[in-house]
Amino acid sequence: MIEETIRAVKEAEAQADQIIADAKAQADELVRQAQDAADARRAEAKHQAAARFDKAEQDAAAESKATLAARAQQAEQEAERIRETASQKEQTAVDSVIALLLS
Repeated sequence: MIEETIRAVKEAEAQADQIIADAKAQADELVRQAQDAADARRAEAKHQAAARFDKAEQDAAAESKATLAARAQQAEQEAERIRETASQKEQTAVDSVIALLLS
């Protein structure tokens, strides 16, 4: 009877040890899975941030090009107005010199 009790206690201890080992293995697996999921999310977030940065950089470059083109157009228009004004003043000066020479 005592032998049966000792054997039953040893079997119960062995079962408890197995349950603890199984639980530890499951816990380790859950931790690994959670770490893998976190790593994947971190990598995806990093990828998305890089993509957003690239898009922002491209948008800024396009906006800069458009602004430079608009400013170049404005500068060309201003230069044309200055040329026209200079031409008019030159003609006025020539007319004034001719008038002085003829008088």
